[in-house]
Amino acid sequence: MALTLISFTIDGSGVLTFYYTGSPAPVSGNSIIVAVDAPNGYLSGTYTVVSAGGGIISTAWFTVQSTYRNHEGVVTGSAQVVTSGPDPQPEPTPEGSPLDIVEDLGETMSSSVNASLTLVEVCFPDCTQKVIRGWGQVVVTPGGYVTGGLAMGLILWLDGRTVDFNGFLRCDVWDEEVQLNGLYRYHYNPVTDTLQIFTPAGVELASGASVPFTDPQIVNVDESLVPFFNQPNLLMFEVSVDRTTVRG
Repeated sequence: MALTLISFTIDGSGVLTFYYTGSPAPVSGNSIIVAVDAPNGYLSGTYTVVSAGGGIISTAWFTVQSTYRNHEGVVTGSAQVVTSGPDPQPEPTPEGSPLDIVEDLGETMSSSVNASLTLVEVCFPDCTQKVIRGWGQVVVTPGGYVTGGLAMGLILWLDGRTVDFNGFLRCDVWDEEVQLNGLYRYHYNPVTDTLQIFTPAGVELASGASVPFTDPQIVNVDESLVPFFNQPNLLMFEVSVDRTTVRG
């Protein structure tokens, strides 16, 4: 019988606590399969229970060890105890984890679900001038990379601000997160309105490789300005457009 998950917390040392209802209650050493729905699907995986308790007066809970840090939230999902004794704990392998482990060759784990991008405005000074610039965040929903680039939606973003994309000049995208294993580069393609990602070796990320990614040695992942996004890894962008597109 599966447990119903209702919320979770992760402390600064990576202790992941799930709160649940149902039975049977897991105990220390159990192997447990966790399935969590979006947007917290990166928590899905197989874990070994470290400790458990509650369930009489307080909400029942169990803890596992995680590679993530300082997260919390409400979840929809389930957990299934599969063994009654300790098993070697594999690394959780969620679809599109925001803390994918970067290997020596610069590749990341694969994902069967495509990642997606959402643009969040930081500053858009709509004033009369020849060139107008806008700044924002690129919120990456975890998933797999698509060869040729992920749909960025910059055309729609500018259209919503009454800016003619025909005057497009450039769009720079960068990551402010520390990357100790090499610098990933981002290229916006205005022809296809997509964002391409290149490894430190200058090769486009393989199709299906999981994004976003951070160096596993960095624990304080940046957060979105919009509170309902669940602490994703973020990119920044600056777009420049010539507003005098009609001449003559």
